[in-house]
Amino acid sequence: MIIIKKALHLGGCKFKVASDRIEAGSYMMLATAVNVSKIKLKRVSFTQIEAITSTIKKLGLDVKIKKDTIRLKKNKTNAPLKQIVADVYPHFPTDLQPILTVCLLKSSGVSHLKDNVYPKRISHLEEIKKAGGKVIFDKEKIIIYPSHLSKNTFYAHDLRCGFACIVLATIASGKSIIDNLEVVLRGYEKLTKKLKKLKIKVKKIND
Repeated sequence: MIIIKKALHLGGCKFKVASDRIEAGSYMMLATAVNVSKIKLKRVSFTQIEAITSTIKKLGLDVKIKKDTIRLKKNKTNAPLKQIVADVYPHFPTDLQPILTVCLLKSSGVSHLKDNVYPKRISHLEEIKKAGGKVIFDKEKIIIYPSHLSKNTFYAHDLRCGFACIVLATIASGKSIIDNLEVVLRGYEKLTKKLKKLKIKVKKIND
């Protein structure tokens, strides 16, 4: 509960807007999904994303942190995660669960993922199956198998599912289409520009 008292005057102040840990984590997850990657993220608060970087290290990526800059490098297949749990801060974020699920399709073995915050957040599983990915939802746990992924038309059911679909399309063979992308564009600033900077071929089309 917060108690607020009436204020007659407001004074000036200076403050620094914090980085968006979910946006940073989304691009970090994208880097884990492709076969080879080398990316750098600037102006990121490391203390806010320790659970994310810890998970990425378990996948086998090289993570280097210097002040507010993070460098990720990948040149080998992801290790599977036998038991990863999405939970409230400071644990691995539930908002990255759909994206991590897609990334684990490129691991060398079977992974198990559980979301304690939104256990029924599984709309992305339908899209994964469209691409030929093998995922099973059993007793509020997602089981992810290494899969070869093919192009398809995916649907962004919500913001995080939408970014998961972007990762899915990036690692699937062929050219894919993502419908209802508006929900993603509202949550990720300059999305297509940043994807192109990562050398991902993307084009926004109008109906």
